[in-house]
Amino acid sequence: MSIMVFNTVGDIIILMTQTVFSPAFWDKLGGRRRRIEIAVVDRGAHELAVAAIFSHGGESVIWLNGENEPLAEKKAKIGQWLKLFGRENTAVHIHTLPFEDPYINNGSDAGQIAAKQRLQADLAAGKKMIVLSTLAALSIGLEKPGAAGSGLEIKSGDLWERNELIEKLTGLGYQTRGAVEIGGDLSWRGNVVDVFPVAGAAPVRLEFEGRRLVSLRSFDLDSQRSTGTIADVKITENRYFPDQAAAGPRPRADAYLTALLPSCRLLASNFSKIESEFRKLLENFRRIRAAVAAGQAAAPEVDAIFAFPYRGEKLTDLVDFSADPDAAAEIRVWPKTIVTLDNADLENLRQKTASGFRLLAYSADKRLLDNLRAQLPGLECHFFNIPCSFENPLLRLVALSGRSFQYSDKQAKAREIPPEEWLQDMEVGDWVVHRQHGIGKFSGFKRLHFEGMSAEFLKIEYVNREFLYVPLHELEVLKRYSGSEGGVPSPDRLGGRTWRLKTERAKKAIVHYTRDLLNLYAMRKSIRKIALAAVPELEDKLQQDFRFVETEDQKQAIRMVLADLEADFPMDRLICGDVSFGKTEVALRAALRAMANGKQVAFLCPTTILALQHFKNFELRLAAFPLRLGMLSRLVSAAEKKRVAAALKNGSVDLVVGTHALLAKGVEFKNLGLFIVDEEQRFGVFQKEKLKKGREDIDVLTLSATPIPRTLSMALSGLQDISLIQTPPLGRLAVKNFVGYFSRQVVVSAVLNEIEREGAVFVVFNDIERIFHFRDQLAAWLPDVAIGVVHAQMATATIEKNIMDFIAGRFRVLLSTTIIENGIDIPKVNTLIVMNADRLGLTQMYQLRGRIGRGSRQATAYFLIDPQKGVMSEKAKKRLDAIREFSELGSGFKLAEFDLSLRGAGALLGNRQHGHVEALGYDYFLELLQQAIREFKGEAEEERALALRVHFPYAISEEYIANTSERIRAYRRILESREPAELEALRAELRDRYGHMPVGMEKIFYVGAVKLFARRYGWEKAEVFPDRVQVELGREIKLQAGKDASIPGLEMIDARNVELEFHSLDGFMVLGAGLSRLFLRSQNSVSDSGSESKKIY
Repeated sequence: MSIMVFNTVGDIIILMTQTVFSPAFWDKLGGRRRRIEIAVVDRGAHELAVAAIFSHGGESVIWLNGENEPLAEKKAKIGQWLKLFGRENTAVHIHTLPFEDPYINNGSDAGQIAAKQRLQADLAAGKKMIVLSTLAALSIGLEKPGAAGSGLEIKSGDLWERNELIEKLTGLGYQTRGAVEIGGDLSWRGNVVDVFPVAGAAPVRLEFEGRRLVSLRSFDLDSQRSTGTIADVKITENRYFPDQAAAGPRPRADAYLTALLPSCRLLASNFSKIESEFRKLLENFRRIRAAVAAGQAAAPEVDAIFAFPYRGEKLTDLVDFSADPDAAAEIRVWPKTIVTLDNADLENLRQKTASGFRLLAYSADKRLLDNLRAQLPGLECHFFNIPCSFENPLLRLVALSGRSFQYSDKQAKAREIPPEEWLQDMEVGDWVVHRQHGIGKFSGFKRLHFEGMSAEFLKIEYVNREFLYVPLHELEVLKRYSGSEGGVPSPDRLGGRTWRLKTERAKKAIVHYTRDLLNLYAMRKSIRKIALAAVPELEDKLQQDFRFVETEDQKQAIRMVLADLEADFPMDRLICGDVSFGKTEVALRAALRAMANGKQVAFLCPTTILALQHFKNFELRLAAFPLRLGMLSRLVSAAEKKRVAAALKNGSVDLVVGTHALLAKGVEFKNLGLFIVDEEQRFGVFQKEKLKKGREDIDVLTLSATPIPRTLSMALSGLQDISLIQTPPLGRLAVKNFVGYFSRQVVVSAVLNEIEREGAVFVVFNDIERIFHFRDQLAAWLPDVAIGVVHAQMATATIEKNIMDFIAGRFRVLLSTTIIENGIDIPKVNTLIVMNADRLGLTQMYQLRGRIGRGSRQATAYFLIDPQKGVMSEKAKKRLDAIREFSELGSGFKLAEFDLSLRGAGALLGNRQHGHVEALGYDYFLELLQQAIREFKGEAEEERALALRVHFPYAISEEYIANTSERIRAYRRILESREPAELEALRAELRDRYGHMPVGMEKIFYVGAVKLFARRYGWEKAEVFPDRVQVELGREIKLQAGKDASIPGLEMIDARNVELEFHSLDGFMVLGAGLSRLFLRSQNSVSDSGSESKKIY
């Protein structure tokens, strides 16, 4: 049968409305308003019903759901169905109005605030819409359009005092940040203010000249560059619930959603259950309020918050979808969603066709339809997509969606990570490292009079209050000091021998280190090993048994790992992906490939719980294969450890999962071929190298949600391959973050809300001495809640029992130390409360947050700070800002980048190198290490030290860039630019981000251009004047005779000296670009290959 192509939207509407719902359905809806119950066996068809009713009737629709339903996911499905009803070319407004806890003030994220405000705007405009909400959300009420808190309308040309505007925005709830990242953020620099309106599509940059607002521009978050001009902007309040003092009393009954949408149809998915859930929620909030009030904290009355105008007896015009096939409904619809389709499903479909069912397939993929038609005789093919597959027994038809065979094309492709440069700059008071003089403290900028002119220097303080003044154009000799977090270095003495000795010792250590460790990394490509060939019959079976749909980048990671195994040199690959994004499945596919080729596999885990979890998973997934598995950990008896060790040695165990016990003496392998390390940040370098010692030809696969800086740094240096798994599994929601002060109100409300929806709670209290005291405090606040405790000093059997009791539901709250950060996978736990979060590391907080949100239910993490503690350290603030910023799914790699700069070195290269890192600082040590790596790989290139004198003052004023770190970063980027285009782009960026440059500031770009061309052409000395540069060339540089006449502005003084004259920066850039045909390096300085002399570009 040929493919049917529908040319009109009307054809699709007729097809969908006639096949999915019987004519009786529309007859009932078209009659007088009354309560109608429709039996829909599969909840997956409710979105289709909502879309069809909206399209058929043309009036607004409110769809009530249960309190814990994923509204955003349902909204997306409705949007997909609406396209099939001809609404893709009209303004269809679909909104979500979820319930927000009124007892945790302003805990909403920007997305939820924006969603509510967009709904209010559409209500004010009188638009037709679909609203997905819950009974609790509707019962709180909705501020009337136009009364949702105060806002600002700003136009180009308006008169504002900059500080007055900042104060207004802060009053609207906008949070001051170093740079704008998400909705609700505010930042300013000089005469430029950046703000991300919470309901806006993009951040906005406002530039002032005096009191006049001269420019409004949208800008890109990644590059921070402007993307276009705008005439005006509406900035709404950054709060879900308006400020009570400003907004007045609660909304009246006529401001509820049904009153604001007078002509609407009210739909519900099993209203009796929804109403029952809501009544339980009310009772739960009464308990919360009582507990809060007992702690003498102010809390509004429940009945003052929930007006509850939606009582069941009042809803006479409700269309109620029932999921009960036996309900006494007037209309019945039985779509059955088909999630996946394997061979058994295809055979079932053939039987249905034989019994008289119509079989329809919908896909925009012609090849897929051709393939299906070949396997299913009688199939009717339609060349467009539908969101899901369904079955309707009444109409005797089955409709198949192409998405049931291959999932969404919107999943991000995995990408390899290119090398990146780490650029971190100092602030006043930071410790810094000078290449020649060692560690001192940056004391700010100092303007000095020197050779008849005023110039700005960086002031560095050393021992005995001796000061070194560093010219701005020598900024590259300074690095910010990073050692162990919280560590204070020992400053050096100017002119002393200590720094030189420390540097020499570190360089010798690096040489030894490269022989032992970097040699292992860098030389793996030259080592030959036996390629592991594909075994399709086994690998296909393992893939078919996988219960989930692989994401595109998960499939890409699997392909890359299997390709590595097929190579004849050892694999060394890092798989970086968020928790529960499918890294273990990648490892499992690799393990099967290795075992099918006769190799043994070692799987190293950091904790006994995680080892047990992986072992059970591997047992289940590999049960159909003739393979033998073993485990080595504290949970294994001494006799079993001995048996497993013997079996590894004689080759009768194919795969072993274990903790540090795998590294114990006496554990030997007969034919180890693949070494897998899970959560590798928990192991030291030499722990991992111990297993690889003497086995340089084995394949190594590393799994991590947050790679430690050392591994990440080496990966980015090209010594290790990286694959990212950034796409979340289908239906996964990002965890909501709440960062704030600890209070009884927050804790009680968070716990009782989770328990009310039949979930469970992790509470992290990382203080073993006081953990039981805190347990007693929680028990007093929550007398009806069973609380279990685990910590690292408990007996293993006790830990196991308490965790199993928690899983079984005998405890509803598990109070623990950070012992749970790895290896606890309990889908019903969707609330995490972390006490004293400012004391934890960034990676710890990220791993803890990964323990929740592992299903399709919305999860919330509360990172709480003791309000009595006082001022937090700057690093603690940055960590909490980062955990708030890196909230999207798949952000583990971004967090590792941030952690690399924030955490410092720690045990960067293991214990043996720790002292050298502490002595030199991470940045300078890394510079020496990278130099060693380049030499090791034969890529070393000497960069000439330029003797530079500048005969005019140049500086970036504090008024232009107030933040010291940002100002130094601007200096560094200008003075270390490598390409003319890069320098020109930077000029444009600074004008864009900070406004018009002050008179004379562009002089610094002259200096940057001179340094750029000096690096490119090998200049040894340069004297820079306002209108000319005198250059002394390096000894290996030769001039092509007679060329100077063809370059206007260039005068050749002698064989090694030239003078360049120009009238503007642009003129100098043009002149510099033309010099490439003039300068030649001597033959012996070109390259190690001994090739002929070449031009230097």
